[in-house]
Amino acid sequence: MSQKIIENKAKELLIPIIEKAGYEVVELKYSTKGKLTYLEIFIYKKDGVSLNDCIFVNDLLDPILEEYDITNGASYSLNISSPGLDRSIITNDDFRRNLDVEIEIFLKPMKKKKIKHIGFLRFYDDDKIEIENKGIKTKIMRIDVLLVRPYININRIK
Repeated sequence: MSQKIIENKAKELLIPIIEKAGYEVVELKYSTKGKLTYLEIFIYKKDGVSLNDCIFVNDLLDPILEEYDITNGASYSLNISSPGLDRSIITNDDFRRNLDVEIEIFLKPMKKKKIKHIGFLRFYDDDKIEIENKGIKTKIMRIDVLLVRPYININRIK
């Protein structure tokens, strides 16, 4: 059975269960790395995802995966994780989860343009992103963006 078929079965079966438990699925992927195969599920909740959340979701899904055997007996490792602090912001759902969060935006190289912007995400749509830094709002076209991710200011970490 192909990886895509297994991944689609997993999404159809597991996402409603995870959402009913109060989490959002950021990403679900079934992949092989070397000789090992993984079903990786990245979950989100507003107040953050703890190790206990990951254990809870793992314990919730394990018997369901055993019962439905989505891989037809092929072995794999189930990994439940948070998206991580430095995960790129790509989709509109990623932007929604990061509204009012300080982000950094790296632009594609252009002449006479600032390449990096830092500010609080205030607005997004399919075409543009608006951030605010020290009361100044900046609109950036998404077509000009190379990378967006949460801004981690190491000077604030103590």
